Formats: sequence, structure tokens, C-alpha cells
Amino acid sequence: MSGPSRRHLALGSLLVALCMAPTPGDVGGCGAPAIELGARGFFKAKREVDCRRCEECDVFTRLCAAASAHSRYLQMNGEFGHEESPGKAGYVGADLMMRLTAFGYGGGAYEDINLGRPTLGSAVRSLFDAPYHRIPFLQPGSPDFGIGTSGRITTLDFGRTALSETAVSPGDGQRGVPSAWNSIETPDPLRLHEVKRPVGYVIVFVYYTPDNERIRVTSAFLTDSRGREIPFFLNAPTNDNHLTNAVFLIPRQPLKPANTYTVSVDAYAASGKNISREWNFTTAAPVKRKSK
Repeated sequence: MSGPSRRHLALGSLLVALCMAPTPGDVGGCGAPAIELGARGFFKAKREVDCRRCEECDVFTRLCAAASAHSRYLQMNGEFGHEESPGKAGYVGADLMMRLTAFGYGGGAYEDINLGRPTLGSAVRSLFDAPYHRIPFLQPGSPDFGIGTSGRITTLDFGRTALSETAVSPGDGQRGVPSAWNSIETPDPLRLHEVKRPVGYVIVFVYYTPDNERIRVTSAFLTDSRGREIPFFLNAPTNDNHLTNAVFLIPRQPLKPANTYTVSVDAYAASGKNISREWNFTTAAPVKRKSK
């Protein structure tokens, strides 16, 4: 398992000294003092994807600048989302690609935004736990990555890699996985189902290709350590208009702590390629409460 390299941490340290409010073309404007901590939080989340393999992600200056500028725009205007309106304070570009172009970054990208979490670590954790927002984290290889904060708004911008690979989360063999998910996400993956939170920790299956090739799931199963089937909701491209190359398995009830679960997903890419996977993970042990 690899962690952040010296080069990445040195870049994070350099970003600490840069200004808080970047302007288009100013690729040096990435510098919330906590960026290095945010980057470390991202590396930590990335490591949790796969206990056996982690390739580092670059903290890329232009993405940091774009993320910082958008966080500042949202805070200044009391807004939340991925769009900006011309004429408003801090405007850079109407959408993510326009903002990245303004800062000189080319190529595809993802963007995650968190509002209200008190620390960068909790913001990154919250985004990672939310299934739609987890998809950028799971990319194979070493995607470019930038983070920017303003007040209690955190924006993460991810470059898209050109690699083709299937990724799953929780990762194969991962331990200490949360048992439940009780947060709000937009779009809401539970909008398709009549269920109240909390639900079990959402399982994500993604097939990455340069063109986000559509996938088709023929069957999926979730079983506990005794081989008993665990009921779940399935979000797939056939019923979720926000999914193309990904599938969510949402356990209907919180999972049991300290239990090993096996996931099996039979799926095919539009090209006909078999991308099926079977893997297991173990939920975290219950937290012991200190006696008074």
C-alpha cells in the first residue's frame, strides 16, 4: 500500500503559501492553508478503496485554483451547486469545464462539493461516503486532483483518467467499513425507493472507460458470513438516469458490525465485455462507549 509521495506532500506544502482568492489565469491561486490536510484526506479515502493497491493522485495546481475560485463564488453569493451566473461576484465560468478552461486545464473532469462540514477531513469523508460523489475517487491510475475551500464550502475537482478498469467500493478485503449510511446527497439515490434512512453502507461498482461506456447488470447478490442473502435496492443505468457506467447496491437496513459480506455483480459493457466481479469486505466493530 502506498501513501502520498514526498513530491506530493512537498507540493501540498507549497500550496500553503499561495493566495486564497485565485483569478482566471492565476494558477498560483490555490492556497487555503489546509489544502495539504485535504489532500492527505483524499489519499486516505483513496487507500480505503482497495487495500491491496493504491496509486497516488496528483495535487494539480490548476485544479486547485478552479476549485478554490468556485468555493469562493458559492460563499460570496450564498449559493450551492456546480453552476455560476455571469455578473455575480467571483464569477469565473458558468460550468465546470468553462472554469477549468479559464485556469488553463484541458481534459474531462469531475467535481464534488460539500457544504457545512467543519473540517476538510469530514468534508472529504462525507463526499466519499455518498455514492454518486464517490465515483471520482475510485478512478484507476493517478488522476489529477485539486481542492479548494472558502468558509465551510469545500470543492474537489478531479481530472478524468484515460484508463479502462472496473472498480468497487468497499474494496476487496477492506475492513472497518461503516455499517450504515444516513446522509443526504443530491441527487438522492433513495429517490427511486420507498425507504427511510438509515440504510446500509452503499456498495458502488463502476466500469471506467474514456467514453464512459454504458454497462448492463444481469444479476447482483449480497450475502453475509453465513451465506444468507441481504435484501438491497439496486440503482443501475436502466432505472437511474444519473448512472451510465456504475451500479449501486443499497442494503435496505444497516449492516451488522464486524461481519464479512460477499458481493457478486454480473455485468457487461456495451461492447459485450464481461466486467463481472465478486469480492468481500468486513464492517467495523461496534464502538465501545466509555463508562462514566
